[in-house]
Amino acid sequence: MSKVTSIKKIIDNEIFYQLIIILVVSLLYSVSINYPMYDLWDDLAYILNNKHLSLSIPNFIYWFKHSCVGCYIPLTMISYIFDYSLWGYNSFGYHLQNVFWHIITIIGIFQCLKLFKIKLWIIFFICLLFAVHPQRVESVVWLSERKDLLCGAFYFWSIYFYLKKSYKAFSIISFILFIMAMLSKPMAISLPIVLLLYEFYRRGKSKDCILKTEDQRLKTGDEKRGLWSGVRNPSSVTQNLKSKIQHLVVFRIFCAFRDCFLSLWSTVCSLLSIYRLWPYFVVMILFIPVIIMAQGSAVHLNFDILGRVYIILYNIFWYFKETLIPTSLNPVYPFVSFDYTAILMIIFYFGILLLIIVNYIKNKHLLVYYMLPLGLCYLASILPVAGVVRLGYIDYADRYSYIPSVFIWFILSLMLNEILYSKKHIYNSNISTVKGFFIGKTKLVFVFMFCYLMLFIAINYNYQKIWRNQMTLFFYSSNQKPTSMHSLVLLAGVEYQNRNYSKILEISDKLNNFKGGKVIASYFKAVALFYLDRQQSIKLLLEIEPVFKKCSEHADNYFRKYIDILALISTHYNFIGEKDRGLLCINKILAISKLDYHKRLFYLGLKEELLGNYKKAVYWYKIYLSEYPYSKVTLRKIEFCKQQSKIKK
Repeated sequence: MSKVTSIKKIIDNEIFYQLIIILVVSLLYSVSINYPMYDLWDDLAYILNNKHLSLSIPNFIYWFKHSCVGCYIPLTMISYIFDYSLWGYNSFGYHLQNVFWHIITIIGIFQCLKLFKIKLWIIFFICLLFAVHPQRVESVVWLSERKDLLCGAFYFWSIYFYLKKSYKAFSIISFILFIMAMLSKPMAISLPIVLLLYEFYRRGKSKDCILKTEDQRLKTGDEKRGLWSGVRNPSSVTQNLKSKIQHLVVFRIFCAFRDCFLSLWSTVCSLLSIYRLWPYFVVMILFIPVIIMAQGSAVHLNFDILGRVYIILYNIFWYFKETLIPTSLNPVYPFVSFDYTAILMIIFYFGILLLIIVNYIKNKHLLVYYMLPLGLCYLASILPVAGVVRLGYIDYADRYSYIPSVFIWFILSLMLNEILYSKKHIYNSNISTVKGFFIGKTKLVFVFMFCYLMLFIAINYNYQKIWRNQMTLFFYSSNQKPTSMHSLVLLAGVEYQNRNYSKILEISDKLNNFKGGKVIASYFKAVALFYLDRQQSIKLLLEIEPVFKKCSEHADNYFRKYIDILALISTHYNFIGEKDRGLLCINKILAISKLDYHKRLFYLGLKEELLGNYKKAVYWYKIYLSEYPYSKVTLRKIEFCKQQSKIKK
């Protein structure tokens, strides 16, 4: 008996489960703990070329006043400041902090699920499935996506502290954590709606009379609240008709939506006087203009209403499908297109409707009190990235599922708990997990969850290997079907770094096949030919220079490439001895009002280099290098100017 008792205590001990979760997550993500930063992706702006990472109060203040890569994320940037002060540009420490925040998020989810009286072994599997899901690789391994992890950690711990005090006073800790989540990533804007839905669940559960069906009302004799009020002495014909109507599926659907609407309306009205929630909504409203201003040009408005609706429906379906069955992993997904997936979407939404109907008929309690609020939580959390507007060069991404996918796992855990255990056990946390463990269906579910978990771990492990460097990452992405144009652009950048100019020509041919890809294809072709066929390259550069000049007025990517074009033309003229024409190109660059102050320092150095003033050139290059110490090009320029200065002497 002592052995059985000790095993029972271990199985019922939440610390035991949490330690296993920490161990599994740490071991799994140790694969990528030494992966480098991606200097052709957002890591360049967030870390490598970020001059505001030194540990100082002015830099703290700076990030509360400025955005980074279209996101207002001061707490995330401050976390990079601490990493930089400890590790410099050693990626190990940055990855370590990413894994740490991922674990904090998982423990927060664990604690939230526990408040719903779900069995610990179910919570354990659900949390692990979330933690090792292949979609988590993008958020954990990519250092620029720490904002997902920080936001997720504060988001779910805020929910936990709110739930703990839901029957008591206002939770200061929950409110502060919500603000911290918003300062980590704007994705947390859905939290007040999630808390409102929880209040709907809590208040509706405590007032069962609001959700009674027509049959229940008839049984209690409460005819005044029934559909047939006013009929005092119904005839047998009327009773038969009433009975038939009550068994119609359409009538049941009507009752379901009517009851849900009345419950939600009653809850919203009552919440207007509750002081626990209105501060959250005030903060949410105040952050909306901040988010819009930070996004800036990253937001692409599209007035194709039907197209937007299709993308939203596609994304809701896609994130749900990929959470349960991760079949198509890609660092850079292509834009949403109308294809065979539309058939799967129709089946999905029809299945959801059918599930609602069946659950209402079989178990209204489970539907109204659990499935409906959590389903709406999923929709609310995914709405910011569902495709209402296009963000940058993507319609959807694995990293965007970090918070929304949790609500899908919530629904799954509640379903398992309901199926495997009787209703009287759901609310009794003292019942031992050992009881009923060896029941056939429980054992079967346990084995299935274990195999499901092992599959996720295997896929996660293999997918992490793809992220080991930029070449493997973008090569993998550009070879997916269908291919994203942006992944080809990123791959071309890697090939340029490696001086594989023939490969760049191949990529430019592929870019020609994309709608709107001819302009960017001509750029890469000209860049590659600059080192293979200079004359043909200059001819092409001179042709596309006015095109990129016009495009650069509206798009930052074209602006940077326009500067590169002028720099290449300048280099060519300088090489053939026409320094005046080379200087003219540099002066064009310096005359651009949008040119960043620090980039201006670099081109001031280049101008002095072309004039033969090598000491002045080194002076400007060193100032630029003090701001961007990672710039290898600047280091080579300084070395070249020093050598030329010695030769000149």
